[in-house]
Formats: sequence, structure tokens, C-alpha cells
Amino acid sequence: MLDPRTATASDKVAPLAWRYVDALEEDLANDKLTYCRFAEADKTLAEAILTEAEPLRAELVSSSR
Repeated sequence: MLDPRTATASDKVAPLAWRYVDALEEDLANDKLTYCRFAEADKTLAEAILTEAEPLRAELVSSSR
């Protein structure tokens, strides 16, 4: 799972991390998810965040060269 403490080091990553964590925690706390649905939601949200973060990754890679 994404660790929001490390994500806060970047203004670009933090909103993605917190949106991910908040969505899962809210549904788990309200018993809206079974374990199976949690796993599916976790995978879907993680894939979406990775897709959304791809431009940032590309920017970081190109700036480190």
C-alpha cells in the first residue's frame, strides 16, 4: 500500500496518495467493502494512481539525467 508519509514530500504526489488512502479507509470504516471488494478496489485505485502519476515519473526521470 502507498505510504502517505513519504508522499507528503512532494506537492505533486501527496494529493494522489491521500485520495487513494481516504477512499479505501472511508469504505472500510463504513463496512461498505468485503475483503474481496477491498482487494479489487485497491488494485483499481493503485492502477489509476500509477497511470495518473506517469507524467510525474517521466518528469523526474528526465530531470535526473
